[in-house]
Amino acid sequence: MRQHQHFSILATTAVLILTILFSETGLVIAGEVDPELAQLIQAMKDPKPTVRRPAAHKIAYQVSDPTPALDAMIEVLEGDDVHMRGSALLTIGRLGPDADRAIPALRRLLEKQDERITHSAIHTLGAIGTNAVPLLAKALQHPDSQFAEAAAKELGAMGASAAPAVPALLDAVRHDNRDVSKAAARALPYIGPEGVAALASLLVSDAPPQAKEDAAFSFLISKVDFTEAIPALVSFVTGGGGAAHDACRALKYVEAQAVGPLMDLVEHGNEEERFRAIACLGQIGPAAVQAAGPILAIATDPAVAWTRRVAAIDAVG
Repeated sequence: MRQHQHFSILATTAVLILTILFSETGLVIAGEVDPELAQLIQAMKDPKPTVRRPAAHKIAYQVSDPTPALDAMIEVLEGDDVHMRGSALLTIGRLGPDADRAIPALRRLLEKQDERITHSAIHTLGAIGTNAVPLLAKALQHPDSQFAEAAAKELGAMGASAAPAVPALLDAVRHDNRDVSKAAARALPYIGPEGVAALASLLVSDAPPQAKEDAAFSFLISKVDFTEAIPALVSFVTGGGGAAHDACRALKYVEAQAVGPLMDLVEHGNEEERFRAIACLGQIGPAAVQAAGPILAIATDPAVAWTRRVAAIDAVG
């Protein structure tokens, strides 16, 4: 019994010593430590660039699980060696949500507005995920439009987890820079119902024409469920122009669900609204067959201008 206790005490002591040693090297490790990785982390602190930079590069590109190197990589972000930051950002991005404690360092990095690294920092925040959403939302206001655009794309790629950023994205759709506006508009539908509703509200708001155009086109290309946006898209169809055409093309994807609202316009709208709705029903195709009768009635009405009658016949065809 005494011998067993003796070995137990020795084992416990060994574990404590190893924990202290690994803590001093910046390691946070559960289980067995990879000696080679421990050496690479230590090498990252070498005063010689020819030693520390290759070590960081190897961790970023060759180590299968770089988790123990996270704290050392955060130190790199806070340091002055810009050549190592790319390796640090890649490593942190690979760790994803497990690297959320790197967010404060990434925030300070964005504040430096260093063009050489800001885009990569934004991409890394996107990889971290939910906890990085507030910082990405703030990045939509970055003075460099390229980085604001990159932030919008990352938020869209995150999907539903980016829901807290919907208000900021909706503001960004009104951005003076068209690339930012487009990226924000295209991100919103992928976030889910909340993003779809926000974009639909923009269509019937006092937003600038280009913002509405970007919103309509976003619904067209997103291929997501935007059922609740149908009323806004139908009302937007009556506005004419390229944006209205995109809205109509988007409604084609929901087919039968759009027929009823468009039929209401055919029956109760003014002349311009009526014929824009007819054209849109024609684009929807066979799914709008129930509209054929009312449209043909208009096509055979002698009181209707012949150009409009021809357009109605084309829609039925």
